[in-house]
Amino acid sequence: MKVLAACLTETGAEKLKTETSSTLQTRILDITDSKSVSSAAKWVSAIVGNEGLWGLVNNAGYGVGFGPNEWQTKEEFSKSLNVNLLGTIDVTVNLLHLVRKARGRIVYTSSILALKGLTQATSPRPYEVSDCMEHALTAVHPWTRYSPGLDSKLYFLPVSYFPTAISDYLFCRSAPKPVQSIS
Repeated sequence: MKVLAACLTETGAEKLKTETSSTLQTRILDITDSKSVSSAAKWVSAIVGNEGLWGLVNNAGYGVGFGPNEWQTKEEFSKSLNVNLLGTIDVTVNLLHLVRKARGRIVYTSSILALKGLTQATSPRPYEVSDCMEHALTAVHPWTRYSPGLDSKLYFLPVSYFPTAISDYLFCRSAPKPVQSIS
C-alpha cells in the first residue's frame, strides 16, 4: 500500500520516515495555506494518477489554550478554526475528485478533548488510534464512528451523554492533577 503523508514540519516528516516503511512518502503541508494545499494536491495527483486516491485521513488538529473563553484571544480561536475546520475542508475539496475516482474513503479524526474540556490527554497506547484508521480504510464494511480504547468506549462516550453539569464534574475529576513545585 502506498502511503502519502503530509507533515507540518521537516522534523515531523523525517521522524515519520524513520519509524515507518519504505512505501511512505512525505511532504510538508500547512493546511491553513491554500497554496500549500493546492501544491500538495498536485503532488498527490501526480503519484496516484488515474487510479485515484483510496483513502484520505484528515488528522490535523489544533486546540486553543485550555481555560475559560474569556482567557482566549480572537487569534487563538481563528487558528483553531483555520486548522480544525477550514484547512480540513480545503484539503478535502482539493482531493475529493481523486477519492471519487478510486471510490475511496475519507476519514476524519477528532480528539477526546472535544468532550474533556480544560485537560490534556495522551494515551500510552497510540496504536489504538492507528488501528481504527487502518480498519476505516481497509475494512469491507467500515464503521461510521470509531472510539479507540476502552476508556473512550466505557467512560468518555457514555459520560458525554449525561447532563452537562454532571459530565463536566466527572471529566474534571478524571483530569490529571497539575504538578506543583515547591520553591
